Amino acid sequence: MATKTTVRNPKGNPSGKGGKEQRYTVDEVERALRNSLGNVSIAATVLKCERQTIYEYMERYPDRLRPIRGQCRADIADIAEGHLLVAVRSGKEWAVSQALRLYGKYIDVGESLDITSDGAPIVQSAPAVTFNVSFVKSRFKKEDA
Repeated sequence: MATKTTVRNPKGNPSGKGGKEQRYTVDEVERALRNSLGNVSIAATVLKCERQTIYEYMERYPDRLRPIRGQCRADIADIAEGHLLVAVRSGKEWAVSQALRLYGKYIDVGESLDITSDGAPIVQSAPAVTFNVSFVKSRFKKEDA
């Protein structure tokens, strides 16, 4: 069974704020946060502690631990966006619709859009514009190398 090393604060006492001895190293908490993609509940479960313990470490070591959650959220968004792009390229109509909702503001296409595929409505909203999904699909298909 591995022994826990106690992190000592700069004055040499084995305590953090409030005089409590630290049960985990900062590396262990950091690893748990990264492996759980910044989810404090999962990190606490992995370390077999309360969520409050993770939050206390984040308060004690803000420069090292707080940025992890933001970095992980950005990673999750990148992964989700990549999957959405794959679905759009494969012609999934739900993905095309979602991509238009997400990126429509950049191409002046938004919620006031009727998306149709071969004349059958897929998404009903304000009837400002009719957009053919086949056209959009063709724009997102992978180009042959």
